[in-house]
Amino acid sequence: MFIRSIAFLSYSSISQELSVSTEAEEFLGIKGEKEINMELKPEISLRKRMLTFVITWIVALIAAFPSPQGITILPFFPLGLILLFNFDILDGEAITNLTMITGWIVYLVLGIFILIASTKKRFYRLYAVLLVLLLLNVAGCHRIWNELSNIH
Repeated sequence: MFIRSIAFLSYSSISQELSVSTEAEEFLGIKGEKEINMELKPEISLRKRMLTFVITWIVALIAAFPSPQGITILPFFPLGLILLFNFDILDGEAITNLTMITGWIVYLVLGIFILIASTKKRFYRLYAVLLVLLLLNVAGCHRIWNELSNIH
């Protein structure tokens, strides 16, 4: 390891003046400048990440609120995730508001991390978490719609 680091320092100091063959680079385990710069660039462009994120949210909201009147309860959207499993958990307005605010904060933070993800691997892992949460949330919203339709 020590020899490799000395070789790297020697290589970096003389590489500007001399041309080093790719065999020497492979032997030393050193990548060329172009390859290093390519690794620093995001693998998925910000535009594609934003487009994927926005389209996913549009589809989820359309699925959660099938009728146009449903959009009026958009602020309550995160409650679908909690109410999917237990309707008795929300027995007060303070709990409902806290759950709503916490849900939106989770979606906001997750969205920020998705949009700043610099590698495909990280993007797809975070995106998978978002998809699971949105699918469960939409299912919870449908459960709420069914419960509300039984109130008549």
